[in-house]
Amino acid sequence: MDFLLRMLQGSEVNCDNFAPACITDISTLSNLILPMIYLLAALALLGLFIRAGFKYIMAQGEPAKIKEAQQTITYAILGMIVVAAAFFLVRVIALLFDIPFLL
Repeated sequence: MDFLLRMLQGSEVNCDNFAPACITDISTLSNLILPMIYLLAALALLGLFIRAGFKYIMAQGEPAKIKEAQQTITYAILGMIVVAAAFFLVRVIALLFDIPFLL
């Protein structure tokens, strides 16, 4: 609301008073978005590990439920590998094209 009032009053919109004005190129945008995506992926991984552990405990020796818990752990690890590969791929591309990257 404060931004709209300043805009209507004719004050200058700049990086200090409106954060999206700081985004000038794709590297700035990626430096803002990618850490959030990696954080969400890490939280999802943690959630999957907790869920798989709970499934394993609640299986009570039933082979089908134990197998389901093990599959959940396997898929979580595969997801972690995919996210790590994507992270390093982004780093390599940033280095090749001389893009400033904060992570």
